[in-house]
Amino acid sequence: MTTRHRQHVLAVAAVALASVAVASCSSAEPHRDINPDRVKPVNIGVSQNSVEQKVLAEIYAQALVNRGRSASITVFSAAGPTGQVDELVEEDSDLIIGCTGDLLAQTAPVTADEIAEKASDSANPNDVSINTEVYDALMASLPAQVTATDPSGAQGCADSEAPELPQNIVPVFTKTVFDGAERKIFDSYTKFITTELLTELVDNARESGSVSEAVAQWMSEAELSGEVETGPDNGIGLGYAERW
Repeated sequence: MTTRHRQHVLAVAAVALASVAVASCSSAEPHRDINPDRVKPVNIGVSQNSVEQKVLAEIYAQALVNRGRSASITVFSAAGPTGQVDELVEEDSDLIIGCTGDLLAQTAPVTADEIAEKASDSANPNDVSINTEVYDALMASLPAQVTATDPSGAQGCADSEAPELPQNIVPVFTKTVFDGAERKIFDSYTKFITTELLTELVDNARESGSVSEAVAQWMSEAELSGEVETGPDNGIGLGYAERW
């Protein structure tokens, strides 16, 4: 089990919104079972030593809250025997944020070593096929109840124990907790984030002393400018209530 503490809970009002949505769905479709995992508050787990993870967690949490899903962020000080993914298996978290190479080294260290050796022997140090191979191996190593979005082009985890592997940012989560619209929200933000943007947000959070404020300001500007597509035209931003 992990040692952790609650950092903060976002938008308590979202709980009331979810309750109204559940009641509405129940009356409209009385014979349809509602999956309680899809309406419970979401818990996002992050490392206490990673401002990078806290910034990314705040992005996903605020995106969920903006669409009516209550979300919180839990800071943990130690990972379980299989690292961050263990948080999901033990149901301590519903979503974690990591990097492809670092996560693969946690879930399948032998495979990670094999790919790292291949990468070091490659004549092309920028061979993008290694990125794909690491991601595919990570997906294959995840427990059946866990999955991930496509990885970001952004690189992170500078202090990883597997520095020779690609370290593309990727959110990993429990399948049953999120519907298709929420997964698209994750995918939209994940694809948009660049290494430069992540560095800027981390710097802003440190300078302001508030991760949530730094992220909220960027998200507001990005959505208003249309940089991040989260509207209903592309299926993103349709909260779980609207999809019932």
